[in-house]
Amino acid sequence: MTLAATPLNIAALGCIISGSYASGVGMSPSLLTMPALIRPDVPQDALVHQWHSMYRRGAAIMPVLSGATTLGYWVWRGFAAAGALTLAILPFTLVIMMPTIHTLEASMDGSAAVVDEKGQRRATMSRGTAEALLRKWTRMNVVRSLIPLVGAACAVWNLLG
Repeated sequence: MTLAATPLNIAALGCIISGSYASGVGMSPSLLTMPALIRPDVPQDALVHQWHSMYRRGAAIMPVLSGATTLGYWVWRGFAAAGALTLAILPFTLVIMMPTIHTLEASMDGSAAVVDEKGQRRATMSRGTAEALLRKWTRMNVVRSLIPLVGAACAVWNLLG
């Protein structure tokens, strides 16, 4: 099958590249950064603060990138599913990931109340708890990062179909 360089095909290709790029950018913290941070020689405070810095940068970039990609998909007929999947990272983040994110953020200012093995509340979480939460966030981030890639795959399927 030969694809002509029509405005639809060029725009769709741009959105597919943008959605795939969003997936790669989103996956990078889970595959590269977090494994480098979650090590015994990294102090717990530094571990959570580095995650927070990385998270805030992503939170500033990814909504814009995903929003632009979604709008690009929705301009063209037949690409609504790709746009909806790309935009789905927002509700996924808010519903699935936010409780973990809030707990990690609260640990940074000492307001996180954690119950230890004896049932006593502590102001800060243990390193084991911090690592467990960061690993959980990392796994959820992998899933979230795959959503725009699935959207890009839908767009490719629609473009070639």
